[in-house]
Amino acid sequence: MTRLPSFGVLLGRLLDHRNVDVGALSQAAAVSESELQGVLDGAEPSPSLLRRLAVALNLHAADLFVMAGLAVPDDLAPLDPQANAWVARLVTCTVRLPAEQRRRVREFVRSMPQQERPQPASPASADQWPPPGFGGMLMRMLFNRNLRMRKAGVIWHLTGMPLSESTVHAVGHRNEVSLEMLIGFATVLGIPAVELAVLNGVKLAGLDGAHLAALEGVEPPGSSLHVNPAADDIAELIWDVRRLTADQVRQVCEQAESMRNE
Repeated sequence: MTRLPSFGVLLGRLLDHRNVDVGALSQAAAVSESELQGVLDGAEPSPSLLRRLAVALNLHAADLFVMAGLAVPDDLAPLDPQANAWVARLVTCTVRLPAEQRRRVREFVRSMPQQERPQPASPASADQWPPPGFGGMLMRMLFNRNLRMRKAGVIWHLTGMPLSESTVHAVGHRNEVSLEMLIGFATVLGIPAVELAVLNGVKLAGLDGAHLAALEGVEPPGSSLHVNPAADDIAELIWDVRRLTADQVRQVCEQAESMRNE
């Protein structure tokens, strides 16, 4: 499999798409232009730089570590691997709630105390599965959100795409990802689909109007894609609960389920 391009290449693609120059980004991230230019030229970014860039780019630092091919630091990684069994159920519990109740679920999550990690984190090499290509990058971003199982169900709830778990799993081995699949992953990750396409080297100028519109959120006619109006809220909720224990996520599920009976 072709490896993912360097972080500098990916960052350059994103900056070109956003029409942001090195000077503007260095100022927003409070880093020197020379350090930033060095990364764009191929130098490995430091962890501190990735954290600063995340704030400036309005992206999650954990995702930038994945883009850079680096292990996600302990303080950014999901707290409890056992919680992954509850995340998909939480999506099922909340996706049909009214917006006000979804807001209350997120407030409940924010009110929960940060607990100690139940077991020591096992640092994973960037060379471990998924393979280090674009599809593997997407899969590792899902892992950052404690989504290691029932991923297909989560994508179905948020986009209506009928996928098998094996089909989603196979994305981790691909460099090229179909338009609908890319939009499905982007919806769950809470990252604009058009930016994921740019990171994958898609030349937007070469797309026809229908494909470009789909990446920008307009559902193509005849597509199995039907993005749920609650998708943005649910993507943020998935991110919010990654630092909770399995028991805490279970409590959130119970809270959401109780609201369905109000």
